[in-house]
Parts: sequence; C-alpha cells; structure tokens
Amino acid sequence: METKLRTNTNFGLKILVAFVLIVSIDFWSFMPYLENNYNSYFRFPLFGILFFVIITTHRRTTSDYGFDRMLRWTLITIFISSLSSLVLFNQNVVDSFIACVNYTYGALLYFVLRKKNFPINNLINIIVVISIIWCLLEFVQQITYPDFWFSGRYLKNERLEERMGMWRFYIYGVDLVMICFTFFVGKCFGNKDSSIVTKTTGYFKILNIILLILFSCALLIYGSRKHLFVVLLVYILALLSLKGRKFFLYGIILLFVFSFLFVNFFDAFIEMNERVAANQGEGEDFVRIIAAKYFLFDFSNSWIYPIFGAGLPHGQSELSILISNLADMRLHQADCGIIGYYSKFGLFGISAVIWFFILFVKNWKYIDNWLKYFFFIKTVMLFFDFWGMWCSGLTAFAIYLYLLQNNIRINKKYKINNTK
Repeated sequence: METKLRTNTNFGLKILVAFVLIVSIDFWSFMPYLENNYNSYFRFPLFGILFFVIITTHRRTTSDYGFDRMLRWTLITIFISSLSSLVLFNQNVVDSFIACVNYTYGALLYFVLRKKNFPINNLINIIVVISIIWCLLEFVQQITYPDFWFSGRYLKNERLEERMGMWRFYIYGVDLVMICFTFFVGKCFGNKDSSIVTKTTGYFKILNIILLILFSCALLIYGSRKHLFVVLLVYILALLSLKGRKFFLYGIILLFVFSFLFVNFFDAFIEMNERVAANQGEGEDFVRIIAAKYFLFDFSNSWIYPIFGAGLPHGQSELSILISNLADMRLHQADCGIIGYYSKFGLFGISAVIWFFILFVKNWKYIDNWLKYFFFIKTVMLFFDFWGMWCSGLTAFAIYLYLLQNNIRINKKYKINNTK
C-alpha cells in the first residue's frame, strides 16, 4: 500500500542510519573493538551529527500520535538524572553529560528518520542485513570455538557459558534480530489487512520462510531461556491469528517443529534448569531477585533517588565505583529489567515507559500483528531484559517506534482495522 508521503532515499543517509545501528551494537560485539573502547570515538560525534540533522531539517512531518513527545520526555528524564548523580554521588556534571550522550545518541535516530521521512523498506532492509550477519556469527562461532572474535560477555567474565550444548557468545544486537523475527512471522503468518508487512517490502515468499527459519534458529542458539520462551509464544500467537485451512496447515508444521525441539533439546533444557536450581545460592534467577530488592530499597536512602534515580556512572566517581563493586558481587542493574531502569532514572523515567504503553493500547486496532508480537515480547521480558537498560536496546526501541508510528499512520489513512 503506497502513500503520497515524500521520502528521503539519499545514499549518505542510508549509510548514516546503518552506521549508527552498527556502532550501537559495538560492531556485533567485536572483542578488539570492545577491549580498546573504540566506541568512545564514535558515539559523541554521532550524537552531534544526528542532533545537527534534526535541527537543520525543517521538512514537515506527519502526525506522531504522541510518540515524539514520549521519546523526548524519555531523553529528558535521562539527562535530568545527571543532577541526582551530582547530589547523591558527587559525580561531575560533565561526566554525567558524556554518559547520557553515549547512552542516548541512538535514540536520536528516531527523530532523524521522522524528519527525513526515511522509507520503511530501506530501514527494514538495513536491519535485516545487520541481523543476518548477527545470525551467521552465532552459527559460525559455534563451529570455530574455541576460536571466536565476537562476544559481549567474554571480556567481562573471562569465560563463556554453555547452555543446551551451545556456547553463549552474547553478541549485542538481539533486539534488532527480534524485530526482524517478528517481521518475518508477520510476512509468513500475516493477513491481507497488514500494511507495512506485506505492502512495502518485496521479499519472495520462499525467502520469507528461509529468513524466518534463520532468525528462529539463531535465537535458539543464542542460549537464553527467556528468548526461547518468547519465540515459542510468538509462534503460538501467530498460529491463533489464522483461520481455516491455513490454521490447520501451519499448526501441523509447528507441531512437527516443536516436537523436533522437544526431542532434541528437552533433556538439555531440563539439565540446565536443574543445574541452576542446585546452585540456587549463586544461580541466575536468585541473583536477579537479590539485585531487584537491593536496587528497589537499599541503593540509596535519599528522597531524590526514587524520583530521579541515581543516573549514569562515568569516570571515577563514587557512583562508578559503587556500580563496579556491585558488579563484582554479580548485582547488575540490567539483570532486573525495569527495576534497574528505575534505579537509573527513577519514577520520572518509569513515567515515560507508562506513557508508551498508554499510546500503544490507545492505537491498538491500527497496529499490525507483527508489531504487537514485539510488544508482547518486550512486555513479557519487562523484568528481565528491558529495552532501556543499554544503548543498543534504546536504539532498537527508536527503530521500533518509527516502524510503529508509520504503521499507525498508514492504517489510519486507509481505515485498516487489525482487531480481527
């Protein structure tokens, strides 16, 4: 379904969008890049470039349905937390500003895309290519191990964890892969009313299936129980959206796939859970509970903390030292999802999250199923893997918001109702 909206297909803009995304995932967690902290050379300049593009582009944009204001408020709450860092932990305002810039530059991509009316099909193609590379790295390194070059966890822990017979490299960028996964679920399971899914990108049906299988298998190999659960959930929701012969045919196919997974991975999955239960005192789930309790009630006694949070650590401030010491005890803000986000940005930060949920529900009937699937994923994982806890997640969220806003605009324009 085509629109009359003028778009910008400038090659330089495509390169900028792709580069921002790749930098946000630290070049797929390339270990020499992480080890030498090369991201510090890119993030601040990218923030300046994106900000410059935003303020110098005066093209009239379409209705934002509240998402522009919500994201602006999100960014404001992040920068306001710098005052908390100053008052509570004596962190230099300049250090806090640098931390906020490094944290939020990717979110500015949303406003650039909006200002330039960046074509949806170009954006989808960019994140699909980035995600395919992510998948190939996951597959290839399972074979080349113990030789590997891309891992977001090894430099922190100096070891890799094995789960269900797979090595967990924890390559950054899984949120972009989840967007692509739900996109191709929509392409393969979608109905005729879908606007962005079936009308703006020209993939062949067989390629849709191949890419869906690729992303599904890569997420399985990723080795995260919560990601495995949400992948299965999305397939079940997609199946329930079908009717008649299509429901029966896809149901049989999924039954065979789930049976294969059950036969080949169930024992390994049970063994993994038993190992966690046997070591409950140091198990992942137990540590998450301890971390959540600490960041809710014990991190600071000041009245400022619950309202504005503690802010972002940077340099050698008291806050940086405290966060580092907690990490040595395996207490990480990121491990407790939105509670960790609360500890960073307080109730002000949480208010932006609530605002997003309200906007989503308000426009529910104009949103395609695949975008709802990603929403379900992030809602289920809210207390485990919240999108706002790191730069790569916040950047992926900005991409999702742009896709969501355009989806609502197109569906409202053509009076498509996706409540069926």
